[in-house]
Amino acid sequence: MNIQKYLRVPYVIGGRAWDGADCYGLLKLFYAEERGVDLAVFENEYTDVVGAKQFIEEHLYDQWRVIPREEIREGDPVTFWHDDQQSSVHVGILIDRCRSMLTTFKDTGVHVITFDAAPTGQFLLSRVSEYLRYVSG
Repeated sequence: MNIQKYLRVPYVIGGRAWDGADCYGLLKLFYAEERGVDLAVFENEYTDVVGAKQFIEEHLYDQWRVIPREEIREGDPVTFWHDDQQSSVHVGILIDRCRSMLTTFKDTGVHVITFDAAPTGQFLLSRVSEYLRYVSG
């Protein structure tokens, strides 16, 4: 996997293209490019946590299975808790067992976070909701 091409993608809320993507947009681009899989479209803003959770439950969970941390591999998505730990609201793509490629805020675009790097990586690792594996569309 050539991560350099993803690191050039700027952050755009609701973005689903190479000229701008949010966290789900990055996942959609990655799966189309690396796996030949066209993931379902989710176009709502991520500020609507309930809407995001409902979309994921209704349209995505039949395509994914939750896997234990011991089984993760390159390209698996990882989801992160919202503050209330009631819903997952952010997704990254694992590069290996200790790094995840994430979209962040407007000024940073896509970059690599090392989970054991303080303070950002340790904070994200403490917020991991679940690891997923794509199984079918």
